[in-house]
Amino acid sequence: ADQVTLSTRIAAIILLLYGTPVGTIASLRITDFTATPTGMTINLGTQPAPIPDQLVPLFTHYLANRSHSGTMNKNSFWLFPSTNAGQHINPNTLQMRFKIFGIHSLAARNTTLTDLTQELDPTSLAALLGYSAQVMARHAARAGTTMASYPAMLNEPNSQR
Repeated sequence: ADQVTLSTRIAAIILLLYGTPVGTIASLRITDFTATPTGMTINLGTQPAPIPDQLVPLFTHYLANRSHSGTMNKNSFWLFPSTNAGQHINPNTLQMRFKIFGIHSLAARNTTLTDLTQELDPTSLAALLGYSAQVMARHAARAGTTMASYPAMLNEPNSQR
């Protein structure tokens, strides 16, 4: 794991912990992270998602030492600055990095989302992760979570109550 660049490790952690689409990961800004005395959060949805305490030092180190921050992107607000001034990393570049290390982003994202629905209800996950409650309810249903789709179905326009 030490041979993997820190930026790739951070991006992979975000994918594997939160099921975040690669395009969203690529376009994250440093302002999407908030550090407080009680921990660190990442803004992916309408509610900040907590970063596990064990990973806070890694994220803190990366935020202070981002790649390309010493070049033309010195003052970049992108979490993953591109080698091109003012731009974030191309999502395809992240996708290729993941594949090199055997991470298939779509499969990883779907597995993560399905697993998370066994821990939290779809509505809460939607607020934390930036997905719709309906998408999270579908993942919960795939996981066999009892009544997982009920709250989301109530919000669908064609649902019968």
